[in-house]
Amino acid sequence: MSLEKKIHDKKFFFVLAIILSLILRLAGIKWGLPNIFNGDEPHFLNLAVSFGRGSLRPYAFKYPTLWPYFLFLCYGIYFLIWSGFGLLHGVSAFAGLYGWHPTGFYLIARLSAAAFSLLAVWVLFQTGKEIEEFSWAWVFAAFSPLLIYSAHEAKADSLMFFFICLGWHYAVKFFKSGERKDHFWSAVFWGLAFSSQFTALPVLSGLVILDIISPKNTPKVWALEAVAVFLLAFVLGSPYSVLDFHNFWFWIHMHSPAAMNSLRFWTRGEVAKHIAFNLLGFEGFNFMAGFLALLGISYLFYYDLKMAFFLISPILISFAILVNNPDGGVPRYLTAIFPALDFMASAGIFFLLKQKNRLGEFLVAILIGAFVLLSGIHKAWERDEFMRLPDTRMLAENWISKNIPQGSVVLADEPDTEPRLFMLRQELLALAERAKKNGSPRSRLYLAMANASPGGGYWVYRIKRSAWDLDIFFTGEVKLSQEDWPMLDVSKGIKAAKKAGVQYVITSSQGVNLKRAIELRKFFDQLNFQAVLLKEFDPVAGKIAGPVLKIYQLSDAPNGVPLRNQPHLF
Repeated sequence: MSLEKKIHDKKFFFVLAIILSLILRLAGIKWGLPNIFNGDEPHFLNLAVSFGRGSLRPYAFKYPTLWPYFLFLCYGIYFLIWSGFGLLHGVSAFAGLYGWHPTGFYLIARLSAAAFSLLAVWVLFQTGKEIEEFSWAWVFAAFSPLLIYSAHEAKADSLMFFFICLGWHYAVKFFKSGERKDHFWSAVFWGLAFSSQFTALPVLSGLVILDIISPKNTPKVWALEAVAVFLLAFVLGSPYSVLDFHNFWFWIHMHSPAAMNSLRFWTRGEVAKHIAFNLLGFEGFNFMAGFLALLGISYLFYYDLKMAFFLISPILISFAILVNNPDGGVPRYLTAIFPALDFMASAGIFFLLKQKNRLGEFLVAILIGAFVLLSGIHKAWERDEFMRLPDTRMLAENWISKNIPQGSVVLADEPDTEPRLFMLRQELLALAERAKKNGSPRSRLYLAMANASPGGGYWVYRIKRSAWDLDIFFTGEVKLSQEDWPMLDVSKGIKAAKKAGVQYVITSSQGVNLKRAIELRKFFDQLNFQAVLLKEFDPVAGKIAGPVLKIYQLSDAPNGVPLRNQPHLF
């Protein structure tokens, strides 16, 4: 019996690997909380909480809605337990809990992401039982640094990957059996994956290719049937893409190439290099994983040409789609095709172990273990260790609460780049009123937070930044987002801050990029010369994480503009 068989046939190897994989996904799961250091997470949670207003209609279609709907169900259970089935607390108090104490909401989402990530590993393990060449695919997903990091996020990526793996599982079964039901379930799960994240779209090509090159010579009309099922599954997970098509199309249009091209210059050659780099080191591994994938696809082209075409076609189509997107080099955008790369790499291992040389088997196992799996585990653990370090933003929050008087007017950067700042009840009420006039559902959150306010806090402004400075290609999205926030335009210099009554300014090295934000250079130059630097918080390698934070006091600023005069600046 080969070394591969000896290892794979022992269930305890899978169980031990899953336990280690679970530890890697849970370590650092509370990263930052109750602070929010991941700027993408709040969108999903805000949307899920907003459904508590009595309507499942999303106010924005930046992402599909299956993941927020799932979270909404989870939060419904959370509410029933927390509120004593509504007898102890009401819905408004629950929204206030989210605004002031969001830890429980984020942990529910992150733990769910970790669970779906592990379920995806189990699905790939089951797929390996269908085709012997794919029996190692699950190992790559179990110890992928990128997938492990995604499992720490309250985002839709892990849910999408779970459905993607289920789709690939049934696609492989169909390729082997030719049974219509397998083709059907493949379309269903890939459609649900698309309803989790738009980046799942490339797998749609796999449904068509399945029928074109099927070794069972299945009816070609099944391809049209599968596409219809795929779209239906998407609509089931994101029904308002049809029910509110105007809003859906509005957000999709903001992501169009024309909208992105208007922001800054970029080249397809540059993006192509990033994508190629991501493919060679797929899932966050080193190039050894890419070498195994190339070896595996070469082996399949020789022994199973149709399977090779089936695996590589979605990869090529995904490359063609991403190369036309200035953000196409982001590694997680390849998540939909990770199973195909896992299958290819597994086939590469299968080929090496197939040589029936015991010494060779041992050396191959050592090389793969050392240069792929241990490397991946090391990278993932390093990230986990980083997420468990004290953070400058937490340290600064503690210092501010002790040294800056309550009721002071503070100017800060984006919330995820700065220490957490609690807003005064008066400001929350003013924001609620403005958001209501704009038709934004955020008004309900602001009002609930105002009603649940523990007292104290600061009048907080946020530095108004451009989409170019924020490195966001969707300018319309930035504009809509800033309408709900207390933004202050300081492009004319420090006088604008003083006029608004700002007494303290907090800057972050992860905030304004002065190489991009030329219009804000005047303000920062004047800040350095005309303000007093009260405190600086610096990260220390291996001991303190986070950005460099500086807290300034405007020495000649008035003792705050009366609060009744503040709302007109909104």
